[in-house]
Amino acid sequence: MDNLQKLKNAKNLSDVASLLGFKSSALSYILYVMPTSEKYTLFDIPKKNGGTRTIKAPEMTLKNLQRRLSNVLNGCLREIEKTAPNNLAHGFKEGYSIQTNAKCHTKKRYVLNIDLKDFFPSFNFGRVRGFFIKNNHFQLDSDVATILAQIACHDNELPQGSPCSPVISNLIAHILDVRMVHVAKKNHCTYSRYADDITFSTSQKTFPSDIANYVSDKWIVSDYVKTKVERCGFEINESKTRMQHKDRRQSVTGLIANRKVNVRKEYYKNARAMLFHFITTGNYFTKSMINPLDTGEEKVILNDLNILDGIVSHIVYTKSFNKDREDRPVMLNRSFYKLIERYQYLKYFGLSDKPLIVTEGKTDIGHLKFALMKLHKRYPSLVTENGGNYAFQLSFLKHNKKFMGITGGSGDLNRVISSYDDIVAKIPAWAPLNPVILFVDNDSGIKSIAKTINNKFKKNVSVSEDDDFTYLTKNMYLVKTPHVEGLTETCIEDFYARRWLEVKLDGKKFNKTNKNTPDSYSKEIFLKAIIAKNYNSISFDNFKPILERLEKVLLDWENRKKS
Repeated sequence: MDNLQKLKNAKNLSDVASLLGFKSSALSYILYVMPTSEKYTLFDIPKKNGGTRTIKAPEMTLKNLQRRLSNVLNGCLREIEKTAPNNLAHGFKEGYSIQTNAKCHTKKRYVLNIDLKDFFPSFNFGRVRGFFIKNNHFQLDSDVATILAQIACHDNELPQGSPCSPVISNLIAHILDVRMVHVAKKNHCTYSRYADDITFSTSQKTFPSDIANYVSDKWIVSDYVKTKVERCGFEINESKTRMQHKDRRQSVTGLIANRKVNVRKEYYKNARAMLFHFITTGNYFTKSMINPLDTGEEKVILNDLNILDGIVSHIVYTKSFNKDREDRPVMLNRSFYKLIERYQYLKYFGLSDKPLIVTEGKTDIGHLKFALMKLHKRYPSLVTENGGNYAFQLSFLKHNKKFMGITGGSGDLNRVISSYDDIVAKIPAWAPLNPVILFVDNDSGIKSIAKTINNKFKKNVSVSEDDDFTYLTKNMYLVKTPHVEGLTETCIEDFYARRWLEVKLDGKKFNKTNKNTPDSYSKEIFLKAIIAKNYNSISFDNFKPILERLEKVLLDWENRKKS
């Protein structure tokens, strides 16, 4: 049964609690017993253009409840859009973003931006409850609608900071989108909305007076549009209405939208300065806590890399947004890529607060974590346990093209090994805190890695040798899977008892070459369907030689730091 039908079938608090994975008593306590003063933490953040915005952060249990409601409502939204697609709202939706919103308005003569005043506060308790009762897609029981509104609202409004406020705002604001797109089509314009930002654009010689007019040196939204907006329960913030002509920079949700979706030059320039400062000093500055790339005079020194990560990801994603589309992609220049590469090397390889494991295979991380959990009492320097919760004393680099292009395989590790010294030499702030351990299978794939190591460091590595580890350079080590009796080559799966390797799934055998074929299944399926499901029954004793090698690397690193 789908989410929408489950909601329609719900009749009382017990049904809602069951749907959200809560006990009735827990839901009742949150809604009716927990003191209102304990439900939210309020704090103000500065707005870019002045003033403040109040964020209401829900208490953790309430936040979990709201997150589950958000998941259910997003499921309902997906079901609704299967029969009634909505590509008008770009905020808070999977597959949509500020980039897709800006893309709608590229190559236009006129771009009009309209801001809705007090967007989230405009959704009061009665409005939220009434929507769930009256909307044709929902038509929920009135008691259930009341409970959903009680979960979602605070102080008679949808709070900014709640996980379910975005999806509820999109559901209710859909009527606004329908009416605005009707106005847009009637006037040969394009319409889109991202949260409280509305954009109309057109390539007509004059902008339609039905939508906005130029009066007394400024653009004013027409009474026709204003009335329709107000009838939908919203109010236009007239001070933020902005018209942009193609001869000047056209901005949509903070992105340039003249010819292609792009970031502002100031944003790009400041990001370069921040990256350069970070790889030079180990920290970076922002010019404003309002916006890390604002043009204010005050500089604030930071070392919180989440902010810098967000800036880098935003630029890379936006610059490559048109890739594989009709338009030629707007690419980053080579020097900026080099800055990003050095930044990532310093962050992941130099400043990791734990020894970093870089695996050759994507599934190796899962096997190592399972072994560590099962053998935690024996290896407290690698993992600790408290009440069934495990704290790994190692970190694992996820395979992702964003992380130095490491997606798995010996080729990626070869590139890291061969370029490591050269890149590190260009990072003035380099002062590694922990070792980087390249973990590889001791099979035919080691040949190319061994060749790279020999050429670069004049050290011999081969399948036949069974050293505990090989120190390569700086803080980098190589650890191979140990020898196993009866096998000339080993991979991490060889350290399970044979009976687990011989388990068949739907008549298929496990294929260690990591391929799904009509007769075999891959390493990923082996990890998920065999190891994860049978974890409690599996002995990981054969993994002890691997974990001991990791321990020896940590000891060697400590000795090198002292010397």
